[in-house]
Amino acid sequence: MLNYLSNIPLVHLEIESFYLFGKIFLDKIALFVQYYFGQARGISLISHNKLTTSHEQYGIAKNLIYPEGFSDSLQFLDQQICNYRDKQISHLQGQRTNKATIFDSSGHTKIAALQIYPTERDVQVQSTELSELMNAIDVYVQRVITLIETNRLKTKLTLKE
Repeated sequence: MLNYLSNIPLVHLEIESFYLFGKIFLDKIALFVQYYFGQARGISLISHNKLTTSHEQYGIAKNLIYPEGFSDSLQFLDQQICNYRDKQISHLQGQRTNKATIFDSSGHTKIAALQIYPTERDVQVQSTELSELMNAIDVYVQRVITLIETNRLKTKLTLKE
């Protein structure tokens, strides 16, 4: 039992690292979409959040056909990975807030922001199970591949002869 408990800081770090690198990965996909189809006037896709908020206008500007569920994937990942990373890992503030590694009844490990002396307004926030996030990323990557395949002729890139 003691050996297991000594690994908790490593598990906590691994979960935080997943969120950090997950957000970087999502930002790189957004940049790839902009690189592949080209820039649109007044629309920047420099981050996953920008793609989430601007993909409809970008799709109109580039005449893109999005695969079914593309918007849902964008919004889910923005909320569950990007926003969680920004608000609960990188910029968590509050003198009464402590981060803890918790285990649910199924044995899944999560991070929770716990309040010391909580009030009625305080909300305990927990990370999402990593396997659920990995599945959501897999679905999203497949939808991006479908986006590229469906709109291949609309790329700004050209092959050399």
